Amino acid sequence: MKQATFKGYANSFQAIARLGLANIGALLSHLDNPQDRLRFIHIAGTNGKGSVAAFLSCMLTKAGYKTGSYISPNMLRVNERISIDGAAITDDAMKRLFTRVEAACVRAEADTGVYPTQFEIWTAMAFCYFAGQECDYVVLETGLGGRRDATNIVSTTELAVITHIALDHMQYLGNTIEQIAGEKAGIIKPGVPVVSARQEDGAAEVLRAACARQDSTLTFSKPVLPGDYDGIYEILGSGGFAGIKLSLGGVNQLDNAACAIAAARALKLDDGAIRYGLTHAANPGRFEQVGERTYFDGAHNPDGVAALVRNLERYFPGKEKAYIMATMCDKDIRTSLRMLGATQAKFYMVAVEENERSMPADELARLAREEGLAAKAYPSMREAYAAAQKSGRLIIICGSLYLYKDFYDMQEAK
Repeated sequence: MKQATFKGYANSFQAIARLGLANIGALLSHLDNPQDRLRFIHIAGTNGKGSVAAFLSCMLTKAGYKTGSYISPNMLRVNERISIDGAAITDDAMKRLFTRVEAACVRAEADTGVYPTQFEIWTAMAFCYFAGQECDYVVLETGLGGRRDATNIVSTTELAVITHIALDHMQYLGNTIEQIAGEKAGIIKPGVPVVSARQEDGAAEVLRAACARQDSTLTFSKPVLPGDYDGIYEILGSGGFAGIKLSLGGVNQLDNAACAIAAARALKLDDGAIRYGLTHAANPGRFEQVGERTYFDGAHNPDGVAALVRNLERYFPGKEKAYIMATMCDKDIRTSLRMLGATQAKFYMVAVEENERSMPADELARLAREEGLAAKAYPSMREAYAAAQKSGRLIIICGSLYLYKDFYDMQEAK
């Protein structure tokens, strides 16, 4: 550990992913395997995991189940990663878990020769917390991929959910949709039912084959068609929930809602609980209005950027855009820039604060200019936002979910 304290290490950004189950298995063995006392709805996918998890957690809570939720990354506070019935873990509870898990990390390192990663630590903390609180269900979001992700140590999955699969994290998961789908399909357990969002043909075939091998039923969600919209919120236009307004912004939430509905049906939740979840779920940073003519969207890969562009075309046709943008170094940024550059745009580039994976702002601006875009680097979110406001354009903050905290830290410092 480079940090002076265990808490500092656990709360720091994880620069390098380490996939595999041996280390999380060793850590959990020194915590009496709390995951074995829980029932999981395990969610994998490239985009939409957080939104589907939010819809489904809200539905389960409304249905009367004590529902744990484990997500990543957090938006403002690390506590958000671990919640029960929408309430984040308290600082006091987290301190107690830090003490317990730190001791287990030392013993696990003695077993494996490797100290657990931040994600493995948080995963272990979540399992301990949920087991101690005797949750009925845990909605469990994978961190990276599925097959070799630390969350896949669980063996008591009741439902596997696969959201939309697209190209991302290729250095870890493979260079084709089919390879990435194979990694996501790794969460499928023998005989456990699977619900999937609509997929490209290649990904769908991989999921079908994986389910056949595991003797698991596979249900693809039925499309939910758009009706009207109110601001940036879609009103469902088809199915048994026609006429209700989704609580999450963006036309892409129709697919996420459809996936959540299919998962809720598999869990035999009633229509009242489903309706409540669709209209009350919260998932910050996904096409969210955060200020006057200012919207935040965590789109960080071409598939997410395509959804962002669709949203802008639907809700703000013809509007000139100012993009405040940052990205991690491992993303397909050129493709995303080309897609955004077709929307009458100017770019105000920044780096995510205190994150060594973030691309420097001047390098990001240089890449944008190489694509023929109007781009300038700024040393801080404050300066970029001030310049974008002066432009009079619609402001879109995008490229990384980690930018959300930088924006709100700036607002609080005013």
